[in-house]
Amino acid sequence: MANLHINQIEQVNEDESSSSLHNNASRRYNLDNIDLDDSPIKSVPYHFQAGSIIDPMTFQRVLTEVMSKETQKEEQAHDLNKQTDDDANDMVTDTNRNLFNERQFDEELERNLQNLSQVIQTNQPINDNLASNMMDQLNDLLRITTVTANQMTTRQRSNRRQRSLSSSASISMISKRVMTIRAQTEQRQQKTKEIARQAFILAETNVYQAMEYIKQMMPDKFIHHSTWYLSTFNYVNGRKQQHLRETGEIDKKNIWPDSFPQCTPQLKEVVNDWIRHHFSRTKRAKCLILIGPTDTGKTTFALSLPGHVNHFQGRWNLDSWQDYARYSVYDGIPWDRFSKLNFPNKQDLLTQNGKINATGKYRRRIEINIQQPAIVLLNPEDAGSLTREPITLEEQRMAEYWKKRAIVYIMGPNEYFYQRQRHTTDSSQNQNSSNSSIEANEERLGDPDEFETMRRRWQAKQ
Repeated sequence: MANLHINQIEQVNEDESSSSLHNNASRRYNLDNIDLDDSPIKSVPYHFQAGSIIDPMTFQRVLTEVMSKETQKEEQAHDLNKQTDDDANDMVTDTNRNLFNERQFDEELERNLQNLSQVIQTNQPINDNLASNMMDQLNDLLRITTVTANQMTTRQRSNRRQRSLSSSASISMISKRVMTIRAQTEQRQQKTKEIARQAFILAETNVYQAMEYIKQMMPDKFIHHSTWYLSTFNYVNGRKQQHLRETGEIDKKNIWPDSFPQCTPQLKEVVNDWIRHHFSRTKRAKCLILIGPTDTGKTTFALSLPGHVNHFQGRWNLDSWQDYARYSVYDGIPWDRFSKLNFPNKQDLLTQNGKINATGKYRRRIEINIQQPAIVLLNPEDAGSLTREPITLEEQRMAEYWKKRAIVYIMGPNEYFYQRQRHTTDSSQNQNSSNSSIEANEERLGDPDEFETMRRRWQAKQ
């Protein structure tokens, strides 16, 4: 017991001594007497290698869990740095591209042009001033966008020049890259202008050749904006034809009556009578309907009269209609199939009925102005109800209507405008289509001397 008591006392003393030591910082250690020895732990990373004293399983686990992860971290850090460099280069490239990016300009331009195309489609430009104003809008748009692009290019060139004076060689390389993009942009713009110029030249004489040209040269634009191109080319073609009509400069391969010396007398008399009394009328002109076999010159004659012609074969095509045409020809269209081939009502189309609403396949309705006298060319088998004996009340009514509104002539078996293998001069060649029943002060289509003007131009080219 005594020994136990003594031990307890000693333990208590040690605890108090320890407590006193920890509570007194100056008694814990002497800062001046601390010796710093080299650590026995190696500070250089130690790489495990095959043949070391650790067992193969431990070596493989350390290699997989430690060394491979470290290697991956290093590779990721390297890739991150490389990506950062690539991102910086991409940022420079994107910046340069955006400085001269034409997409926004193209989209805005296309939107504006689409709006103008709607005006062209719904309001055929038969008035010179209206047509000029519309063309001015297109030209102004082109000039505005060109000036804007040039101003932007000038500002960017100036900014690049200033930056190059105060920047490093890397910025100089960027400037060269910008100049390359600028040159490519200007070259692309010049090519586009040349395509447009060539397309307009083609459109003046043939709309569909212009459409084919755009389809070949700019297929992406054609797919998205073919409607606008078609409307624009029709407008260009119309302005050209209108100018030629007004100045009498349309060249005809054949002209009436000079190109038809073989025309049989009675047929010539009927044609001249229609020309004298109806071809120049502005309203209520009778249409001329010629029924005869093929290869007798009907189409050649119909296209030989002065002025631009709306010429239809097959189905109705609204894009081929021009309000300013001098006259219209409906060639080989079966009489009873006009409506099935999408043509407007014959009573409107063939009788100078003025403004009507017309449509086409996949097209909305637009207003056209039917002020042209009409010629209808039929083969005998296509005459249908026009030459049949009317039976029903409706057939009788229509027969009476066309008797008043048309001159119908059925060509005999020996009648023709020309006979291909016969070269004789008819004694009635000098028969003319003058002495019109139209009063001198009555409003008329075309010029009084339009036939003579056409004849002089034709003779000058012979």
